[in-house]
Amino acid sequence: RSIFIGIIGLMIELVADFVELFVQFLVFDTTMTLSKLSDMFLIAFAHSFVVISFFNMMKLYEAQSREKQIMKQNEHMMMVISNLYEETVHLKKTLKHTEHITQESYRLYRLLHEHEAGKKVSQELLKLAGEIHEVKKDNQRIYAGLSKLISKENMQDYMKAEELVQIVLRIQEKYALSLGKNISFISDIRGIHLHDYHVFIFLSLINNLMANAVEAIKDNGMISLVLKGSHDKIEIRIEDDGPGIPEKMREIVFDPGYTSKFDAYGTPSTGIGLSYVKELVKELGGTIKIEQRETKGTAFQLLLPIQNLIQRG
Repeated sequence: RSIFIGIIGLMIELVADFVELFVQFLVFDTTMTLSKLSDMFLIAFAHSFVVISFFNMMKLYEAQSREKQIMKQNEHMMMVISNLYEETVHLKKTLKHTEHITQESYRLYRLLHEHEAGKKVSQELLKLAGEIHEVKKDNQRIYAGLSKLISKENMQDYMKAEELVQIVLRIQEKYALSLGKNISFISDIRGIHLHDYHVFIFLSLINNLMANAVEAIKDNGMISLVLKGSHDKIEIRIEDDGPGIPEKMREIVFDPGYTSKFDAYGTPSTGIGLSYVKELVKELGGTIKIEQRETKGTAFQLLLPIQNLIQRG
């Protein structure tokens, strides 16, 4: 309502100026000329214009600040949901394992129960199978709750490749700064990207590999993220110029529990990042491999079917 406020301000100032001129006419017997009236109108208009301009500048600044804050909140929420999505993948895998263990425990119970000597052991085994089954049910409840929470958030499940890459780079730049490292990030989007990509799958995969690259670089370095799209698949390449992974270790880096990272007290990390990435890539019907680089550093290549990353019609 800037124009409406400006008109009110102009009218108020004109009335005040008319009153002032009228008082001057009564007291000092001054004359009101057309020139004075036109100057009075121009000055009043200029004052109103300055006030409205300042008001609009303040409103624009406020809107931009609010937009930046909302963008930060959205990025933070996306990362939280992405982490939850990652946990649901681990939990889903655990559910499969507990189901298998329960079935095997009950099978062993049946075998032992048929023999007199094994009846006592079979009862213990049956009790163990029941406890494992209770753990499975608890995990199922947690899995259902997490899945429901992720689907309820649904703030923006699908985004363009350019937007997702910018989010990843901003997050990793902040992470590198928090570790006191000077790392430059390069991105390149090539090929065909006709569809929006699933936000949480994309962030879960890329952030794990990018964060590993940030942690691998000692003080200064460079990380590149390349997306190459086609009609049926997408290739993701993440390269860094860190110390690299020895060739003999490349077969085991995806094993659960493997880690080369330790904190200041010598405590190892969980070692589930790369194993999670491999598990998710496999679930999506894709492949992941570590490529040999001519220079130092590490290069990960992911090939994923496009239909598992885009919204189905």
